[in-house]
Amino acid sequence: MKEAPIDNFARDPRIQNFWKEKMAKIKAISTEEYRELTKKGDLPLARIKKIMKIDEQVRSQMISGEGPILIAKACEFLIEEITLRAWLHAEQNRRKTVQKLDISNAVAQSDMFDFLIDIVPRGSRNPNAPIKPNPGDNSSHELVEAGPSTSEAIAVSGSQPVQFVLPPEVMQGNFVNGEGPVQYIMCDPNTDFTHPIQVNMNGQVFDVTPTGQPIQLIQAPAGSIHDPNQ
Repeated sequence: MKEAPIDNFARDPRIQNFWKEKMAKIKAISTEEYRELTKKGDLPLARIKKIMKIDEQVRSQMISGEGPILIAKACEFLIEEITLRAWLHAEQNRRKTVQKLDISNAVAQSDMFDFLIDIVPRGSRNPNAPIKPNPGDNSSHELVEAGPSTSEAIAVSGSQPVQFVLPPEVMQGNFVNGEGPVQYIMCDPNTDFTHPIQVNMNGQVFDVTPTGQPIQLIQAPAGSIHDPNQ
């Protein structure tokens, strides 16, 4: 038997009052507003009517003017609720950007959105769970502090199995903002940079999205680096 998902946001006042506010908004639509919706809506009514005609049982029937409008408003409310739930998940993780994993989490936490399972892929892991290294896997994600200048060289010892560095200016993450030493994320060469990277820092898990190209480090042989101060 399929286990029902746990809705962590069901008790949030914004979720509890969402549909009450939307129902009140629908009931309060005036005749002038309705006429305006028939002429210009947020969603294209012609496209909605065309989708309604895909059903063979509907194709041979007439569609009243209210039908596409009600479906358009229902689509708007659905988008708004998923966005609200995704924002709550991002807010819970202390981020200011709604990401793909937030939308996936918003859909996964309520069985009301089961019909979207083929559209919104659900993550195979809990986004809030700490990263656990695979047995026998020497790859790692490591945070390295550099000086205040982004051009300062970083020395990498031969024991570190990392080859790529994501500079802070190409990352989106709430922990790289503000004052203090520059944060660099050093990743395994096989890291998939097309998806958000989870980093465990001081017991807190952060989602970092690369927005630029990583920098490849070339290790120099031991003794080949000359110190100009010597």
